[in-house]
Amino acid sequence: MAEGQLKLGEILREKREERELTRDEVSGVTHVSSRYIAALEEEDWDKLPGRAYALGYLKIYSRFLGLNEEEMVSLFNQVYSVKPVDWKSLDWKKTEEPELRSARDRKSDRSTLFKRLLVLLVSLAVFFTFLFIFFSFHSLPEGEEVVVNPPVSAIEPEEILPSPSAEVGPQFSLTVTLFPEKAAWAEIWSGGNEVFSGILVPNKEYVVKSNYPIEVEIKGGNEVKAVVNGKDWGYLSEKEEASRQVFEP
Repeated sequence: MAEGQLKLGEILREKREERELTRDEVSGVTHVSSRYIAALEEEDWDKLPGRAYALGYLKIYSRFLGLNEEEMVSLFNQVYSVKPVDWKSLDWKKTEEPELRSARDRKSDRSTLFKRLLVLLVSLAVFFTFLFIFFSFHSLPEGEEVVVNPPVSAIEPEEILPSPSAEVGPQFSLTVTLFPEKAAWAEIWSGGNEVFSGILVPNKEYVVKSNYPIEVEIKGGNEVKAVVNGKDWGYLSEKEEASRQVFEP
């Protein structure tokens, strides 16, 4: 039977059946979805992703079946009733199959997410490294006594610290003990010397003894209690913002 006496879909289906092939078998060889092959054979254009793809699938299918490609395209143009496609000007990026475009977009999203997670992990590693170095070099060394310029001294609580109620020794007329409840940044000066600069670590006591006024500049003083010459002075400040206190002998 001549091809012109049959409909487009009938020609495709009969030729496939002559070769005793299923739609799935054709799909496996041509890489055209079996549902698109069915749509061509049934001339159900609404099930195809667009005219450009319908025509492209038809050419592939026709070549596979050994049909005259030009005659099949001509018949397609008559049935589809649309102006033939200008293949040279066709923008394949805009007309690509929706399923392929969606898969590529998902892959791009996963790649972007992985890059963001990698940047976050690197940032956290840098932050904690900096924090470790910061604490290592900006806190008083444990178990050591630091004498800045007698009669001014600063010592860790583990070193022969007097209790808050103990009397001030004869050498120093002023003793200030700090009790941080949370980590706070502080600078302590006395007699023109910097006694301490760094982080006050929670659950430790910091004692400064001097015969000169003791100046404390601190951020987070609302979480740091002070005892001055054995008397409870209260928190260094009412707010978390930076503040300054001067204690006189």
